[in-house]
Amino acid sequence: MEKAYYGSRVPEKPYIGMTGIENVSQLDRILSTYKNNAGNLPHQLMMGALVSYKSLARLKEDETVLLPAEIEAIFDRLYKMKSDNVLLALHYFTKPPEKVDEKYREKVKDIVEASLSRQIGMLTNDLYQKYTRVQMPFEFGVQTNVSWPDVADFNWIRGSRPRMKTIFQISDFTKIEDANNYDATYFLIDASKGRGIGMDVDKSAEIYKLLQPTGKPIVFAGGLSPENVGERISQLYNKLGTTNFSIDAESSLRTNDRLDLDKVDKYIVEATSAFKQLKNK
Repeated sequence: MEKAYYGSRVPEKPYIGMTGIENVSQLDRILSTYKNNAGNLPHQLMMGALVSYKSLARLKEDETVLLPAEIEAIFDRLYKMKSDNVLLALHYFTKPPEKVDEKYREKVKDIVEASLSRQIGMLTNDLYQKYTRVQMPFEFGVQTNVSWPDVADFNWIRGSRPRMKTIFQISDFTKIEDANNYDATYFLIDASKGRGIGMDVDKSAEIYKLLQPTGKPIVFAGGLSPENVGERISQLYNKLGTTNFSIDAESSLRTNDRLDLDKVDKYIVEATSAFKQLKNK
């Protein structure tokens, strides 16, 4: 295991995020759309893969929640494609044992009773070892979709895997003053928790300013869609005075709860166009 490291790091790139990639076959089109439209933007593409305690238990009930083998296939394909300026982030969700549906409880008991860092370790160990053995052309990370986890436990995730990015989701805004205790790469402001609830731009800007003293780059999510992403980016720019922020969309990129590549294309085109226009102001 690598030595824990909490020192200064190279400034992180902002990103344009799309979450919910399901399989290898979608990669070519998503990457092509991004590369054909990003130009000289500083923003990288974040592709989010949905994973959970069920992934670790190999319970495949939902095509959008991936199993370890499916994650590894996407990981390996990105390496072979020499996909630079891309962040592959595993969006991990878990529950305390008492909140797990009874029909799964015995199958996932050992997993959900483990610490968050242990669960993340079980999910990422093999990939991280592969990632650190050679120079990967893309970045690798994990997003924790868990509300205010234990500080020491969370910090161990990045401390033990310093090359792995960590995205810390903040959906409960009552403990913002505790944010500085978390050694995250990015802070994600998202009151919707992936449910597509519309973003409150004023509230998001307020939370952004409260998080600024942490020095962490900020991600905005919540109801972003191909139809409104350009407007939301402009509104955030007017509030913040900068385009140095990240965005992420999930539910609005689906049709019948499956990833819709036409919607992904439009979202990427609209987002890159908006950032370019504001960058040139």
